[in-house]
Amino acid sequence: MKKVLAEVLAVVLVLSMTACGSKDTLEGSWRITKFTMGGQDVLNQNGFDLAAKLSEKGIYMGIQAKSDKTLRMVAGENEQTLTWNDKTISDGKDEIEYKINGDVLTMTGNQGGTEMYMELKKMTSDEASKFSAQTADDMNNAIMEVAREYAASVMGGSEEE
Repeated sequence: MKKVLAEVLAVVLVLSMTACGSKDTLEGSWRITKFTMGGQDVLNQNGFDLAAKLSEKGIYMGIQAKSDKTLRMVAGENEQTLTWNDKTISDGKDEIEYKINGDVLTMTGNQGGTEMYMELKKMTSDEASKFSAQTADDMNNAIMEVAREYAASVMGGSEEE
């Protein structure tokens, strides 16, 4: 009897570990927190964090991975539809590998021959709703507003020009 009970407990333990390991999926919405191209930080220039400034306005750069294996990516003024599988995201030309660790997604690879690294954080349901409804005009308007703020922060107090 003890042997049967031990075997049943072992099976339950293995099954529960398998279930826990399979919950990390790309499906859902993720906001970009770090983005480098060719080793250059695309989002943070002179201490001015574009992604954070846009997020403060309720506008998000990120991805939305759907169950049909399509992915909407919005980064700056660009919006693309990509495809994904269990290991990579593709635009039809380049494939970028991704890894998920809890609520953090990392993407690495080459895009157009340039080394790329992205770090994304799982969006809350409120952020994901806003991201889904966000239009290209919303993003462009927010970028223009943030660009004015950036220019003011760089030029502020400068008498040179």
